[in-house]
Amino acid sequence: MKKILFYINTLENGGAERAICNTASYFAEHDWKVILLTSYRVEKEYTYSDKIQRVIIEQTRTNDSAIRRNLNRIKAIRKICKDYKIDIKREGMNPEISGKLEQNNNKWCITINSKHSVNRQRYTLAHEFAHYCLHRNAKSSFEDTAFFRKEENKTAMEYEANQFAAELLMPERDIKDAISNDIVSLKDLANLFGVSLIAMRTRLTALGYKLVDDEE
Repeated sequence: MKKILFYINTLENGGAERAICNTASYFAEHDWKVILLTSYRVEKEYTYSDKIQRVIIEQTRTNDSAIRRNLNRIKAIRKICKDYKIDIKREGMNPEISGKLEQNNNKWCITINSKHSVNRQRYTLAHEFAHYCLHRNAKSSFEDTAFFRKEENKTAMEYEANQFAAELLMPERDIKDAISNDIVSLKDLANLFGVSLIAMRTRLTALGYKLVDDEE
C-alpha cells in the first residue's frame, strides 16, 4: 500500500485547509494509507474520509509553554516514524554533519548527530522527517550539514525541508502569541521554542519580522 502524509496547523475553515482535506480524502478513498498531521483540533473543522489516520499533536490548543508544545510535536514525529517503521538513531558524527536519512534494503533510517545540542538534534529530526515526507521518491540518501548556511539552502529540497521543520517547530500562530506577550528578544524566543538562535532568526525573517535582537 502506498503511503502519504499531510501536515497543516489546523483544519479550521480556510482555503488551504479545505484543499488538504479534499486531497487527503481522495488518496484515502483510492487505497493509499494517509496520515493527516495537525497541530491542534478546533471546534469547526472540515470533514475528511474516515479512512484517514488523524494524528493531532494537541487535542485542543493549550496554555502549555511553547517548548512543551514543541516537545509534543517531536513526540508526534516519533509516533509517525514508528508507524511507518522508520528507525531513529543517534551517533557521534563529524561536527559539520547534522544528520542523515538513508534507505537500506527498503528500510528507512534517520541518524542524528549525538554530539550536537539537544535543540539542534530536535531540529535535525524534524528536517530529516521532512525529507522522508517530501523527497523519498526522488532520492534514497540525504546527508545534511548546517541547515541555515546560505550554501546549504541553494537546492529546492533543502529549502522545503527547512520550511517544513520551521513550520512544525515554530508555528506562526505560536510566535505571534509569544510576541504579543512581550517576548521579543531573539534569545528568549529561541529558548521558548527550544531551537537555536539562527533557526529562530531565520524563521522570524521569513515571517516578515524586523529583528531587534541579533545576539549570537
